[in-house]
Amino acid sequence: MHSPQKIKLLLIIDTLGRGGAEGQVYELVKHLEKSRYEPVVCALTNKEDYIEKIRKQGVRVVSIAASFSSVPWNVHKLVSLIRLEQFHIVQNMMFTAGIFGTIMAKLLHVPVIINSVRSLGFTRRRHRRIIKRLIYKISDSVVVNSNKTQTLLASHRIVDIERFRPNSASSDLLSKRNELSLPAKASPVIGIVANLSPVKNHRCLLRAAPIILREFPNAVFLIVGDGPLKEDLERLAANLNIKQHVFFLGLREDTPELLRVMDLSVLCSFREGFSNAILESMASGTPVIASDVGGNSEALIDGVTGLLFDPYDHAELAKKVIHVLQNAELLRRMAIASRKRAEDRFAIGKMLQAYDNLYESLVIRKPRRRSLVTATSVLERGSPP
Repeated sequence: MHSPQKIKLLLIIDTLGRGGAEGQVYELVKHLEKSRYEPVVCALTNKEDYIEKIRKQGVRVVSIAASFSSVPWNVHKLVSLIRLEQFHIVQNMMFTAGIFGTIMAKLLHVPVIINSVRSLGFTRRRHRRIIKRLIYKISDSVVVNSNKTQTLLASHRIVDIERFRPNSASSDLLSKRNELSLPAKASPVIGIVANLSPVKNHRCLLRAAPIILREFPNAVFLIVGDGPLKEDLERLAANLNIKQHVFFLGLREDTPELLRVMDLSVLCSFREGFSNAILESMASGTPVIASDVGGNSEALIDGVTGLLFDPYDHAELAKKVIHVLQNAELLRRMAIASRKRAEDRFAIGKMLQAYDNLYESLVIRKPRRRSLVTATSVLERGSPP
């Protein structure tokens, strides 16, 4: 098969709401060379956080249904799209997209089918392991984003290094602090960037906060993100008598600026594939203290760019936060090492080159099925079905 003038790529994803996978799709289509690729994004549901952003990049976005429950009744729209456009590649992101995208692409004889794995959460559910095993068997490639999720593809989730470049200009930092209504004496600033959902484990940071405040009475905690647990977390902060130190900022478009305000970034997740928040923090030169789960130990270097802790132990988190903040030289070294690691390992050009090589190799000469990642290797981390 000869390479077409343009490779027609369909990216199918569960939703284009705020999240890591959604952000990856946006970054990918934003930076793909449009003279060589013709990407289309299909969201199974019409949550809109990224839809307009993607369209502004000149990329077509199609929504299938209003909710997941109505996707089966609207799958004919996906069938029509694939049949009409004659895509060379269909790449599926997230669980439901993997089911519908893989089956429809296979039935409609799309030359190349790719699936993506970003989290090991499915290994906890027997039925999901079975479904994924079947889907991967009829895929041409399975792309995973960390060694922890059995990656055999030499690429990780990336960040726009320039967007998150550190900027320590005192006037800029002061302006952002004033905008956030932070007290003049607020220091240090500790932040967490994550959706307010159970898996992100914000309670761990809030329970660690009273311990941290005993050592740093003027510390403040920035909670960046939104989600179903917001009211519960606000109540917890009030019950712990730390409400005046905790700022719930909601969804923000100025994450790079917020990260520059922070002295330390925290991630408490019970489960992660390869965290965007860690990479963005490092790109900003902000050291990270993260839970020792999933690909977090691959993203940061424990003791060099940050520290790892047990997400079930808020006292350990508090101890490590205090340790880093009490050692100015350690904090400075970690900040420098964080930025360097982001530049060396996770710049956007590296991810684009990896995807470009993958797409070209699959379209030009379709390899033996499952040549990059075996269909069952990822599933073996869970208990046998």
